[in-house]
Amino acid sequence: QVKALSAYDVLAGSAAADLQLAARVDDVVVLEASFNASTLLTHPTVNSSTPWEKLASPPGPLSLNVQGSGEASLSVALSFVPARPLDFPSYRGLWVTSVLQVIDPLSGDAVGPPLSAAPMGSLLQLTVQLVSPDDLEAVTVEVPMPGGLEPIDPLLSATTSSSSSGASSASNGFVGRVAAVSG
Repeated sequence: QVKALSAYDVLAGSAAADLQLAARVDDVVVLEASFNASTLLTHPTVNSSTPWEKLASPPGPLSLNVQGSGEASLSVALSFVPARPLDFPSYRGLWVTSVLQVIDPLSGDAVGPPLSAAPMGSLLQLTVQLVSPDDLEAVTVEVPMPGGLEPIDPLLSATTSSSSSGASSASNGFVGRVAAVSG
């Protein structure tokens, strides 16, 4: 393979390259490099980094100016780190939400705002919603019960297992199809 690449470099002229490369975004030079027989032996690759703040907002397109002969490859990458974490949920595919509410003993319906705590002995409902931009097949949703809760609905397909410490945990699972939600 190395011989094949070497033969290609000779045929393409990049083994004896003599070229100058300048990459710019608007008036900012983001990379300048010269490639010739002597620089290819000592520095066959050139790296450059430009802080985002140095570019206009929004930045213009990347423009290249190449003079000379030979072949060079250019790779451009963007490393983005937000200045601060988002203070709202961000969407990355599946959107899963859960709400824990008190059940009204008269109607049997979940009522009131979402809970983060409940008095002991309360009858609660945990609602899990899964939203997808795409149709999905054979989706398995496994919902561990929140700490301190015990499922009492006999219609749930709850499974119970014991750990080595003797503590038990329960979760119910659903296997099926998720239809896309268009927005």
